[in-house]
Amino acid sequence: MKLLLPLLFACLIGACGGSTPATSFEFAVMGDAPYRPENVTRVEQLIQDVNADGSLQWVIHLGDIKGGSAPCDDAVLQGRLDLFNQFKIPFLYTPGDNDWYDCMRERAGSWNRDERLTFLRSLFFARPTSSSAGMAMNVQTQSTDSAYAEFVENQMWKFGNVTFATVHLLRVKPQNMDSTDAAHRLAAGTAWIKNAFQRAKEEGQAGVFLATQVDPWPWNSLGPVDGIESLYDLLAQESAQFDGQVVLAVGDTHIYRVDKPLYSEGSLVHNFTRMEVFGDPVVGWVRVRVDPQSDQLFSFIQQLIE
Repeated sequence: MKLLLPLLFACLIGACGGSTPATSFEFAVMGDAPYRPENVTRVEQLIQDVNADGSLQWVIHLGDIKGGSAPCDDAVLQGRLDLFNQFKIPFLYTPGDNDWYDCMRERAGSWNRDERLTFLRSLFFARPTSSSAGMAMNVQTQSTDSAYAEFVENQMWKFGNVTFATVHLLRVKPQNMDSTDAAHRLAAGTAWIKNAFQRAKEEGQAGVFLATQVDPWPWNSLGPVDGIESLYDLLAQESAQFDGQVVLAVGDTHIYRVDKPLYSEGSLVHNFTRMEVFGDPVVGWVRVRVDPQSDQLFSFIQQLIE
């Protein structure tokens, strides 16, 4: 890990391109946990396991840091940040619907959604150009774009020969959300995904790794899903125009799987892979290995917490 830290710094300030040394590395991905107080102990064990590993560069949480009907008050959200600050490596986070959108539920406290999102951003993204918790790591943020200044949570960084981006998207029926807000959120996500692919292509990167809560193919559906219909064509078009490998890491439906569900005009998009993480009631994480020397740039190993 120590040997890779200088490379990480160089990549973040834009010094890395297609000539980056072909060095393999690993990181952790988790999501949809902890939903309930009784699962906090298992997440603490997950954190201990990750900290003890020694080979992981960072951990990405794909959102839903609490149950949809669990309390949404300040203390609960602060408690989650305190929990994730136990990581000794950088902790990156993209919000899920449970974390703010579902806070309007009566059992969650009947909160105003916009107010909860504002608070969540102020808590986890107080420093938009840094990781949310754990060890500080510099990142780029979409909030530097005046058109999407509020989206501090959409972050991007490079490591080795891969471009990484977190993208805050929701799988919400249009009738359940203000149409203007929904359209703006999707536009921001679309622009950020395009940005990630553009940078990867310009710099000759071998991979693009996108991290979001929403699963466009929930429960093996082939789509389209209300509210994100345009995401399918976007991913297909950008993947087809990219020579490397693409991973969309998602949470949402709590089923660990690695598959290829994306089709374009009836044909499989071969260089696109979905990786979904474990979720409540299971607590676990996924080890992602990036090996530039392998035909399969990305590989995945499940890690369960008993």
